[in-house]
Amino acid sequence: MSTQDDLFLKIKEAALTTVVQILVQKRQASSNGRLPRGAVEEAVESLARSGIIISKDALCKRVNRSLVPNPNEPPQALPTNQIAITHGGSQVSSLESPSECNPNDSDDTGGDDTADAAMPKAGRPKGTTNARKSENAERYKQCVAAITYEYATTLTTNKLANKRSVKGYLTKLIQQKSTEFNITDEIPTHTIRTRVKRHSLNPKTRGAVPPLLEAEEALIEICIQMGKIRQPLNVTEGVALMNDMIDGTCHEAALAKFQETRKLGTDSFKYGQVTSGWWGGFKKRHRNRIVTKRGEKFACNRSDWTKMKNIR
Repeated sequence: MSTQDDLFLKIKEAALTTVVQILVQKRQASSNGRLPRGAVEEAVESLARSGIIISKDALCKRVNRSLVPNPNEPPQALPTNQIAITHGGSQVSSLESPSECNPNDSDDTGGDDTADAAMPKAGRPKGTTNARKSENAERYKQCVAAITYEYATTLTTNKLANKRSVKGYLTKLIQQKSTEFNITDEIPTHTIRTRVKRHSLNPKTRGAVPPLLEAEEALIEICIQMGKIRQPLNVTEGVALMNDMIDGTCHEAALAKFQETRKLGTDSFKYGQVTSGWWGGFKKRHRNRIVTKRGEKFACNRSDWTKMKNIR
């Protein structure tokens, strides 16, 4: 290799190092931990004008590797007026995307094809979205119920005293309770008035009450326990178990009355028994407590889960 080639490689490496340091400083100065839009493209074009060709993906890899601390290097002493803040050993938050550009199928044209360091995955933990939705829905129900009870009490008190309610009282009450329960969704005034008019201040559901709602609580506990011992229930087993649980009980009579009133099933349909359609509704009603997964094979040895506390 000639002296000119060696000198050009040193100049190229020095230019790349300088550009990477500039991008790292921009990323660290950003409020969301990401590079500004178009920063990588601008750096690639500036290098190209200087005769240094590098792809966008390769430049992003260099920036990511610069953010990962080298375990072989001794830690640098920080000034007394600075505080080092790290997130689980990495300078990138686990709730943010590890890189603004996430290359998958491109390599560095200049020969930089080293695999990128492992970065933390972004996103919420599995199941937290449904749990948050369930919490919000429960707070919304409690807020509407509190508004309805207070509004009905005020109307009754004013009626006994031969007085009229203050104009705009219900609207102010809704605003006050929404702030108290931290509710952002709109609560219509006609919903409250309709509940008071029908004397249904806190209905359990917006439609018909499922006749097996109480019996389903016992089935949920069974599903959870069977899942812990690696014996999850499928559709056939769940339907058969529920039919066996309600056989000869008041729940069977309530289910038969529910089905006869709505004329469900055909002429040969046996009232008082659940079907696979009920299983779909059961999973939907309790999706915040039970989940479905694809079937998998387990070991034949059941000694790990065959315990007396599970058999009782």
